Amino acid sequence: MTWTDWIPAISTSTLLTVIGFLVGTYYKAKVEKGVQHNLDQKLEELRAKLRRDEEGLKAELRSRDDQIAALRSGALSGMATRQAALDKRRL
Repeated sequence: MTWTDWIPAISTSTLLTVIGFLVGTYYKAKVEKGVQHNLDQKLEELRAKLRRDEEGLKAELRSRDDQIAALRSGALSGMATRQAALDKRRL
């Protein structure tokens, strides 16, 4: 066997290696982008859910603050009424 007998085999192997590398790189990038897209989509859904939950908690806190304010004003008005009644008796 001479050197010229190996040239077709080496060139074919080299060509197939280059094609395999290019195709592998392309599919690797495609798979990575697909996975990244799915993760971004799930992350955005999670963020939206967290925002909705946060708004619900804020509404619940406002409701409880209103209840506390109503109880506080009721207690203060009751104290003022008792104080007025005591003052009236003293006079």
